[in-house]
Order: sequence, then C-alpha cells, then structure tokens
Amino acid sequence: MPRTDLCRYTSGSIVGMGSDECAKERCWWIFVLPIVGTFLGGLLMIVVTRAVLYCTGGWCHLLQTSHEDSAVVFDSSPDIVLHRGPEGFVLREESKGVINSIKQAVGEFLTLGSKSGKIMAVLTFVFSIISIATYFQDSGKDIERCISRDDPSFVIDLVANGYFTLHFLMRFIVAEDKLAMWLELASFVDFFTIPPVVVTIITSHTWLGFRFMRILRLIQFSDIIRITGIIKSGSLLQLTIAAINFFSFWLAAAGFIHMIENYGDPWNEDSAQDISYLTCVYFTMVTMSTVGYGDEGAGTAIGRAFVVFFIVGGLALFASYTPVIVDYIQTLSPYEGEYKKEERLHVVVCGHVTEESVGNFLADFLHKDRANNNTVVVFLHTETPSIAVAALIKRLYTRVSYIRGSALHPRDLQRVKLQHAAACIVLANKYSSDPDGEDSANIMRVISAKNCCKTIRVIVQLIQVESKLTLQNIPGFGPACGDDVICINELKLGIIAQNCLSPGFSTFLANLVCMRSEPHVSATVDIKRCRCQIDEIVGHSVLDFHCMY
Repeated sequence: MPRTDLCRYTSGSIVGMGSDECAKERCWWIFVLPIVGTFLGGLLMIVVTRAVLYCTGGWCHLLQTSHEDSAVVFDSSPDIVLHRGPEGFVLREESKGVINSIKQAVGEFLTLGSKSGKIMAVLTFVFSIISIATYFQDSGKDIERCISRDDPSFVIDLVANGYFTLHFLMRFIVAEDKLAMWLELASFVDFFTIPPVVVTIITSHTWLGFRFMRILRLIQFSDIIRITGIIKSGSLLQLTIAAINFFSFWLAAAGFIHMIENYGDPWNEDSAQDISYLTCVYFTMVTMSTVGYGDEGAGTAIGRAFVVFFIVGGLALFASYTPVIVDYIQTLSPYEGEYKKEERLHVVVCGHVTEESVGNFLADFLHKDRANNNTVVVFLHTETPSIAVAALIKRLYTRVSYIRGSALHPRDLQRVKLQHAAACIVLANKYSSDPDGEDSANIMRVISAKNCCKTIRVIVQLIQVESKLTLQNIPGFGPACGDDVICINELKLGIIAQNCLSPGFSTFLANLVCMRSEPHVSATVDIKRCRCQIDEIVGHSVLDFHCMY
C-alpha cells in the first residue's frame, strides 16, 4: 500500500508496512483533525444545549404569564417544575432518578476528601508518570512512524489513555458548569493526547505530535502533596507547587520545540532538523533566561514564532513566582524554626515583646544572683526581632531563643513546645494608648495557651482592674494550675495607698523586689542595725528579716 493510501485510510489497519514506506509522505493532519473535531464538536454541543435551555426558559416564562390558570409549567431546568399554588406559581424540585443518583455517586467518588477520591488522585498521578515515561522513550524515535499493536510501549500508553478517558468522562458528569470544565487545562491535555491514540489503533500509524502535553499532568502532583500532608509549611508548599508548575511549563515547551523542529513546518518539510529532547530542554532554559548563547536555535517558522511568545511567557512566569521564592527565603530565617526541647526547663514569653521589655525581663529573670536558675527563655512574637534584640539574643544564645509566630496560632504554640513549658508569661504594654484593647489581646493569648495545654501555668499582665473579671470565666485558668494575674493599675494604686499609710513603703518595696548587684559585703553585717532602720521606715517591727545583698 503506498503512503498516499495510508493518508486516506480511515478504517482498518496497516500491517506489515516498513519504516521506509511510512516515511514517504507526512500525514499529520489525520491526527490533528480528530483533536479539532473533538474539541469543537463538544464545545458546539454545550453551547447549543445552553441556548436551547435558555430559549425554553423564556418560553416557559411566557407560558406562565399567558396561561395563569394552568396547574403545571415547565422551567428551563430539567429538574424544576412550576406548580400552581394558592399564591401563584411556585417551584418544586423533582429528582431525575437514575441520572441524579449517578451524578451524586460519581461526585462523591472523585471528592478528594473521600478515600475513593484520594485513590483516584493517586492513580491519576501514577498513570501520568507512566504516560510521560512512554513519551520520553518515544522521543528518541521518528516523529511519525508505523508501529505494531503488540508494541509494549503502545500497549502501556493505551492503558494509560483508557484511564484518562474514563477520568475525563467522570469529571464531565459531575461538572456543574460544563463549559468551564471543557475549557480547563486538564481537558485540553486530554483533547490533544487521547484522540491520536484512537487514530493509532485504527491505522497502526503513530505520530509523536502533541504527546508532550502529557507533561502538564505533573501539575496534579500538588493534589498528592495536599492529600498526604508531606509538606507542613505553607510557604514551602507554595514554593513546591510553583516549582512543579514551572518545570511542567518548561518541559512541555521543550517538547513542542522538539516536535516542530524534528518534523518541520507543515508546508516545508526541508525546514526540519535533527535535535534531541535534552537539547531542546537546554535551549528552552537558555531562551527563557534571556541568556541566548546562540549555539542552538529554532530553524522552523513555527518554532521561531513560538520562541517569541515563550520568552514573554517565561518572563511573566518568573515574575509571578518571585514573591513565592522571596516568602520561602524569609522562612529560612533562624526565627522561623522550632524550639528544640532540652532537659532544661523553659518558659514562653509572648505579648508585648520589644527591645525595652525584653531587656528589662532578661535583666531580672537571668540575674546572676538568682541561684540554680538554668531556665531557658523562649520569646514568641509576630515580628522579626530588631537589631538590638537580635544582638541581645546572640549574646545570651545559650539561655534565650526567639521564635517568630503568633500566640494565637496553635501551630506556633506547638513550635515553642508550650505543652512542655514550665510557664507562659504574657507581657503587657504599660504605655498603651488603648488599655482595653491591650488587655483584650492578652486575654485572647491566655485563652489560646489554655486551649493548647490546659495544665500550662500562665502569668499574665493586665492594665485595667476590670479585665481581671474576664479571666475568671476562662476554663482551666485559676490557682489550681498556678496561674496568676498582675494588674498594673491595681499594683500602682495599692502601693500608693500603702505609702500614704507608711511613708517610704514604696521605696522599701521597690528595693526589696528588684535585683541589684552590689559590691561584696562582709557576712558580719550588723543585722540588728538593719532591723532598726527598717522599723523606722515602715513604722512597725519586721520579724526575722535578713538583709540580702
């Protein structure tokens, strides 16, 4: 059979045709026509169906207004019937029986939240990898050639495309908007890859053609990542999805260049050049990066036109993914990790974390005069530490850690190991212009900490006295867990009142509770003289008081 007869052959099979005879004439159009026919035919059917339903709906509206005595009027939707009621026409939904049942069953079967949906997602990814592997294997052969139906590569590819056909039909059944589903990227991949397989079955003639579009199925790998939960970090997940999309776009573009350069322009077979797929991958990367070494280039008119648009698309792709890369780089900060639990105790400090509050807290909490204090302080704050705070943390890196996060986020509380902490300390902004808002924010932090670990000891600073009443309604907050509230206004007013009764009491109390390093004093201090001086200050005797330096 001559090659011209092959191009006109639409039924039956070609058996025993040699490769030399298959190379006489190119017949790419017998593979392209089914692709165009499938897409345009289905699109036309959807549009016509919508137009008919729209016209039917208008006719039903006229029927409803002109025949008011009618009992039943059909609406444009096949599931809706208009019934005459006491107050006029009302809608009533009627089941379509078997069709609706099938649609619901298929929808539940494809839902990623169900076990069957997860299995389907995994199968789709596996068959995608298989079809891509067969494409890579066949890319080293002739673009157009005759094959045997017993060819292992063809059989494997046929099974994969059979699954994709079934998956496409299931997606079409459950789609609420058939037109939107028909124009999806996954649908276009099916249009360009499945009909040519049918032609190959009929004619035993294959064309590599648009099989490179199967590489775009790698985008579905993001569904596998979401299902398995392999990646926990949101920024890393976004970067992974962006990388998958980029590589899919890159390798698919290389496949188009490989096809058109090896096959040549449809009107000029002499424009073809022998170029491997790996060389096309190298060429597309050099072109997309705008480097352009010039050692490789497109020789066909279609290839050159494609490169023009490919450069623009590549630059746009780089620009769209740059923020994702920047966000991920920011997460590589030492403050984005997790606190590694040690044998030593640790406390979590959150709330108003600033240079002043951190300095004052650490100066007192890590004072050298505190005996047997080997506790680690872990600060949790939403902002990256300032230069001064970062310098302080580096100087005390064995005792202080800083984690960037929010005390209102359960994941961040797990990062600081709140469930293993000795206590959670919530600091307040004493100089806040909105004390009610500051107290409300700290109360929310207390609630979040208790939700994360009900037995955690919480010490919270509040400004307003009235805010203490709210804490009494928080489940698990109370003296039983060692929780405590430090009300700044209450403490100030109480000290002032006591100082009015006993002048000098505020000074004495401040000196008593503050940690100060004084020069070494001999142990032979006159304790009796100290007691007398204290008695004169407070106005009454102090029993068993020991001066501490």
